[in-house]
Amino acid sequence: MRWIHDRDPREPASSFTRYARQWWALHREGWKLSYAKRIEQVIERYLIPVFGEQPVRQIDERAILAFRESLAAETQTDGTRAISNTRINTIMSPLSGILQFAERELGINNPMRHVRTLREERPDVQPLTAEEVWAFLDAVDPAFRLYFEVRFHTGLRTGEINGLKVKHVDVERARLRIREAVVDGVPTSLKRATARRDVPVSSGLAEALAAHIARRDPDDYVFLDEDGRALDPSKVSRRVWHPTLKALGLRPRRVYETRHTAAVLHLAAGENPLFISRLLGHSSGELLFRRYAPFVPNAVGGDGAA
Repeated sequence: MRWIHDRDPREPASSFTRYARQWWALHREGWKLSYAKRIEQVIERYLIPVFGEQPVRQIDERAILAFRESLAAETQTDGTRAISNTRINTIMSPLSGILQFAERELGINNPMRHVRTLREERPDVQPLTAEEVWAFLDAVDPAFRLYFEVRFHTGLRTGEINGLKVKHVDVERARLRIREAVVDGVPTSLKRATARRDVPVSSGLAEALAAHIARRDPDDYVFLDEDGRALDPSKVSRRVWHPTLKALGLRPRRVYETRHTAAVLHLAAGENPLFISRLLGHSSGELLFRRYAPFVPNAVGGDGAA
């Protein structure tokens, strides 16, 4: 199995850069476009600057551990870590794939064989209360009120709501058909089978969506940026989400907390857990209670007030 070697008379094993790029080109057709793009970015931004012209055969476990340690040591201006364990594992994954392929193709010993992934700490869930949701919707830029209202109501993932098209809004049945997503600006299929679902919305929200998409092309995205393209998550976070939280005196948190908020508020309202799991596209109901049960008592702004 010497596909890369046989097609490069310059002996690709002599250069990590050349070998890594050819490995990516060989595998990209089997990946989603968004995933291939992310892998390429990791290779070019993190791996090549470190391993560059070093021969693949000469990369050893010590060098790999030193590289990982350098990532963990990076800090922000306030002294906190710049790269989380989760991100580091994501960066190390393509390196592992490249070296595993080189092991099979070139017969080298894979130096990552005994390098374990770092333990990943799941970020704390920080849902908003019902009172905070209403305050946010009243304070947010009116152009984005409906966008966030849908997110708080349905718990859609960022890629799902940004990839929602006009043709998938069933106004008559008050449902959103989740069929595709936009990740890193690239349209893509859904990651899991359970993510393909029909999400019910209230009649009022359905009417608001109907007015929002009136006279729009079926293949248009429901929510667009100023250039008519799918929304850029980083821009929404930076220009809309965080400024609104700050104006309300609420602590910073990820836009993804809209999903957690939807789960908690539905639980607090007494909705069937199976319904909520299906609403969110979970593979099972276990995750629902394990992650959100501790937040339910105060979800509506006061114990017992619901």
